[in-house]
Amino acid sequence: MATRKYFTVVTDIGQSKIAEAVAGGQKLNITTFVVGDGNGSYYTPTSDMTSIKQEVWRGTISEADMIQDTQKILRITTVIPAEVSGFVVREMGLLDETGELIAIGNSPDMPKVSLQDGASTELKLCMRLA
Repeated sequence: MATRKYFTVVTDIGQSKIAEAVAGGQKLNITTFVVGDGNGSYYTPTSDMTSIKQEVWRGTISEADMIQDTQKILRITTVIPAEVSGFVVREMGLLDETGELIAIGNSPDMPKVSLQDGASTELKLCMRLA
């Protein structure tokens, strides 16, 4: 099997908080979706990371749902508005209500072009957690 180049990792902090929530019968409140440009280049995320490399946008989670065919994968979605632009998405992260990084993922370069470049559109991003 080939190694995946793009993926999401639950951070060490996230693993600890998930375990605490499950043990205590509580819910982990993931509230914020952060997006970055990887400080200009691709990298491989690791579980010991506590932040993305270079944040360019943050927003609320627009949807969180279990993928029906598996029931073990949580899909978390956000939408970057059309008026937010001028960067390349290379990394994404999820923060809980205390601002700690629960999961981090990398992505292929996704330009978020500006209207000055001749196009502008919303960008829907999803992260999946097993």
